[in-house]
Amino acid sequence: MGYKRPEEVVSPKDRWRHKVTLCDTGQDGFSVVEGIWDGAPCVAMRWNGDDLSGGSGAPQSTGWPTWFIVPSELEDAIRMVGADLGSTIKSIRCTLTQPKDFEWGVFQVEVEIVDTELLAGLANKNVLFQLPKLSARFFRELDEHENKYFAPPVSMGAEWQGRIVDGKWMGIVQSNGVPEDQNETTRLMVRDALIRQVAKALRLYTALPLR
Repeated sequence: MGYKRPEEVVSPKDRWRHKVTLCDTGQDGFSVVEGIWDGAPCVAMRWNGDDLSGGSGAPQSTGWPTWFIVPSELEDAIRMVGADLGSTIKSIRCTLTQPKDFEWGVFQVEVEIVDTELLAGLANKNVLFQLPKLSARFFRELDEHENKYFAPPVSMGAEWQGRIVDGKWMGIVQSNGVPEDQNETTRLMVRDALIRQVAKALRLYTALPLR
């Protein structure tokens, strides 16, 4: 079954109705929404699942994706953080393209912060974010001064990090160990994972509530 957008998670139909998606962090992430449960307004959450494993996330009932209804005591806090995170995610654009001189299975990646207010709040800070570790995918970062792509450090257990400079990061991602047409880690999954990591870093740099 795999990943479904929050609007597509409709079970149980006799008890649940979707109203507003506060945030959706994509493949292998989570979602927070406002909805109607047994006729009453509520906030709900779930893990999204992903197309690689085919899992429909959690919670689920008899194989169908469903929602966890947040206790009323936590609604306001989760609504606020969920909406804030959703806004941060919408401020990030991530594109994967294949220039003509690139081999098949190697894609140029560009991450850009498109919200001018958020950019201003960063006050020209460079933003370090952790590059996602994805099955059968490998990242390299563009050093614009050298005009070369470099592999992230792997010695001594160092985290793979990208650096957003002036609101942008560029790199490449390639299929690793399998041909591109057999790679189950799709470009959509790569995009969602990158956006999720950048959003997490941005919230730290701008001192938003979630840590």
